[in-house]
Amino acid sequence: MGSMIVYPSISIIEIRAIHCIQLAASPKFDIFDENAPMK
Repeated sequence: MGSMIVYPSISIIEIRAIHCIQLAASPKFDIFDENAPMK
């Protein structure tokens, strides 16, 4: 909690990095999947 107040920008970068890693590691959200229901 304290780290967010001292380093707000770093916290946002870490959250985005984790989110990108989760999306890349999850086949359900594979943008390049030709069988993706969203495409």
